[in-house]
Amino acid sequence: MPARIFDIVSTVSTINFVVVWLIIMWAHIKYRQANKKKLGAFKMPGFPYYEK
Repeated sequence: MPARIFDIVSTVSTINFVVVWLIIMWAHIKYRQANKKKLGAFKMPGFPYYEK
């Protein structure tokens, strides 16, 4: 029984982690699209390879 509970808890936490990460990525992409003209002139080292 404790092994089954551990499986359930770890599965739920992993799914939650992935969902939250996807929401953060989606919000960042929308932010970048909405503020293209407001972005600064500084480019990250490795641009454009690390940008997308």
